[in-house]
Amino acid sequence: MDEKFLDQMDQEFTGWSDPAARLHAALDNDELTLYYQPIRALAGAESYPLAEVLVRMGKEEKALLPPGEFLPAFEHYRMMPHLDRWVVRTLARRVKELGSKIPRFTINVSGQTLEDPDFPDYVAEQARATGIAPGTMLFEIDEAEGRPMRIKVKPAMPPRARAPRRRRSAA
Repeated sequence: MDEKFLDQMDQEFTGWSDPAARLHAALDNDELTLYYQPIRALAGAESYPLAEVLVRMGKEEKALLPPGEFLPAFEHYRMMPHLDRWVVRTLARRVKELGSKIPRFTINVSGQTLEDPDFPDYVAEQARATGIAPGTMLFEIDEAEGRPMRIKVKPAMPPRARAPRRRRSAA
């Protein structure tokens, strides 16, 4: 395809003259904001055992862009691993600095990030560096994003032994 056409489509899609540079600047300059949506338990000792982490991107005049306006650009430019790392790093730092009454946070992880073999080590390093408990961050994987996985399920009870079948004798 024609590169000029693709560049024009990118600009029309995002409204930015250089979408990739704009996304990098948002990550580098902390122009993203995390919000936490508490999830209420229906039973148990903890009223709010976890919260979902939501990300918004700053826009001119302190307005925030909803995810539908910037996440497709991160996906298109294959920058979702950068965004997911930013979310992990920022969440870990905030929990360390501010603490939280909510013990666990869920983070949506992209399929692109699942392809990054270094991401688990990055998460572990952020947990170590900030001293937060490893179970503080839980990761959600959208069914559409997930790769096919083999899951071995042990039966709750061993299968019953079958009695040997009797052969009918020909009479």
